[in-house]
Formats: sequence, C-alpha cells, structure tokens
Amino acid sequence: MNFSFWGAIILQGLIVVWLLKSLHICKDASCFLNNECVRALKGYFSIIILLFHVPVSSVWLNCLWGASAFSIVTLFSFFSAYGLTVRSNADRSYIKGIPFRILRLVILYGIVLFMKFVLTENMFSGGILWFNCLLLSYIVFFLAYSFGGGYGAYIVAVFWVLYAVLMRIYPNEYFGWPAQSWGFVYGSLAAVFRKPLQNFLAQNIRRLCGICIPGSFICGIVYLQIHTPEQESVEMYLLRVLISIFAVLLFLTLSTRVSLKNKVMSYLGKLSLYIFLLHGMIIDIFRQYFSDFWLNIVCIFATVFLAWNFYLMSHLRVMEKLKGVFKRKRCNS
Repeated sequence: MNFSFWGAIILQGLIVVWLLKSLHICKDASCFLNNECVRALKGYFSIIILLFHVPVSSVWLNCLWGASAFSIVTLFSFFSAYGLTVRSNADRSYIKGIPFRILRLVILYGIVLFMKFVLTENMFSGGILWFNCLLLSYIVFFLAYSFGGGYGAYIVAVFWVLYAVLMRIYPNEYFGWPAQSWGFVYGSLAAVFRKPLQNFLAQNIRRLCGICIPGSFICGIVYLQIHTPEQESVEMYLLRVLISIFAVLLFLTLSTRVSLKNKVMSYLGKLSLYIFLLHGMIIDIFRQYFSDFWLNIVCIFATVFLAWNFYLMSHLRVMEKLKGVFKRKRCNS
C-alpha cells in the first residue's frame, strides 16, 4: 500500500466530508425534493458513481463502494421518473417535447458509442446499459402519457415492475439493471402522491430513520458477504432491491428536514447525465497508465471536462433549432 493507494482513500473520504459540509437544516418540510437540492445531489452522485468504477487496489473498498453505488443508480432512476411525472402533471404539453429529448440523447449516445468503439475495446461498459434503460424510460413515459390519459404514471410504474422482474429472469446484454430499475417505479408514484408522502415522512422522521439506517447497514454487510461479481444470485438481487428501498426511503425522509446547497455540485448536476455516459470510456483509456490516487484524479477531471463539452454540444444552435421545431409542433397541436 503506497502513497497512491492511501491518496485514493483520503480523496474519497474528503468527498464525503465535502457532502456533509454542504448540508443545511430546514425549519420545515418546504425543502422536500426541491430542485436545487436534487440537482446538487445528482452532481455529487455522479462523482461517486465515477469513483466506484475506478479500480482501486483494495477489493474490499471496491465492494463497499459497490454496495452503495447501485442504490445511487436507483436514486438516479427515481429522479428521472419523478421529474418527468411532476412536469407532465403540471403541464400536459410538456409530453410533446419528449421526442426532442430522446433525439438529442440518441445523437450524443451515438457519438459516445463511436468514440468507445475507436478508443476502447468495450463499447458497453461503465453504465452504458443503464443509459439504455433511461432512453427506454423516456419512450415508455411518452407512450404512457400520450395514450394512457390520467393513468400515465401508473402505466409507467407497472411497466417498470414487470421490467425489473423479467430482466432478472431473462437477462440480456443490451438491457439490464433490474434491481436499480425499481427507481422508476418509486419516482412515478412519489410524484403522484407527493403531498401525503411528504406529510407522512415529516411526521415519522425519527421512526423511519431508526428503521432505514440500521436496516441498510445490516443488509449491506450481508450483501458484502455473499457478493459474487461473476454471477448475481437471487439473494443478491433481493438484497439490492431491499437496500435501494431503504436508501430511497431514507433520502426522502431526510429531505423533509435537510437540504443540500453547493454551487459546484449543482453545476455538476447539470452535467451528471453526460458524466454517467462518458466515465466508462475515460476509465478504460487511463487505467492503462495510472492507478489508485492518480487514476481517480485524472478520471474526475477528464470526465468532467468532456461532459462539459457534451453539455455545450447539446445546446448548440442546431439543437436549439430542432427544439424550436418540436415546440412549434406542440403549439400547433
């Protein structure tokens, strides 16, 4: 264990401290799932996901990050479904702009796959399969709200329940993440029942924290003991689902009293989708030249820089013109 190893450990510890220093106590439940907090949390989570996929010398450390990382992916799924549902329920015309979002994501996705094909040996590494799930979620959401009337959110939830079960029974190489896909279910339903959910969580905050914190800790320890990367067992799948339930419930409970405020994290939140999409390629390129601490540092800066360029690319004039076309179609209809 040299400086590079301990540097990686210290770096990851400092990132946790950075999160804790950015937390603020709210006087009431008005901060529940506010946009600023969610955006900052997405930025923080995107860095955690990146660090999870960076190989570190300690197998135990990698397993420990892994036990929390899939809960973070579940929360990403939750944020996506929740945001889409809230916006669509507030403004039904929002649905007609989703095809543009899908087109923009497909264009950027194609660029990333081409880059991975040229620069690396593995096109579908580092979260690409979850991105496939995200694209699928947009398509399902658009169809459910376009033809499902007032039952759109429930149709989305039912679809992802079936998906999470079927992908566990019949896995394939293009879609996956069955345990993490439950986040789409939680997000859709949380948006529909936001007010009663907020009241329930605020009234039972101590009881729920007393259940979720030790529950997730115990399940995490058990998961680490039975963890086999080569093949996911039924027990591993069920534990992943259970841990993610504890994680989502704990996050929702704490968000009634705690908010996250950090300008850097908020900006990273805008880039989080691109960080998630690009980090696997960056790691595959630089893992040949660096390890541990230096690999962490290089991958963080290179991924964020490239994600920033992709963010700018997604807001080019050509993209804005395409967006204008979709807006005109929405107004005409």
